[in-house]
Amino acid sequence: MSKKIDDAIRDWTKALRKHARVATAGSKSVKKTQRTAAQVAGAASAYAEAIHATSGMESPFAEVLSPGLPLVTLESLAAERD
Repeated sequence: MSKKIDDAIRDWTKALRKHARVATAGSKSVKKTQRTAAQVAGAASAYAEAIHATSGMESPFAEVLSPGLPLVTLESLAAERD
């Protein structure tokens, strides 16, 4: 695997673990859960981009990901990732 893909997998795994901790915490914060869910979606998009950049293959999430987040939020997440 390429370093780009390895990094994307690492970031995605980290985002998933954080989301799971927040979502199952005793005192659930809706905003924290939404924020970590957006991070998971951003990390999944980064993984799909890494796959495409490396192999030219289509996103494995083409039918699954439909963010539904405001464009400003998506751009902010992309800027944080980069």
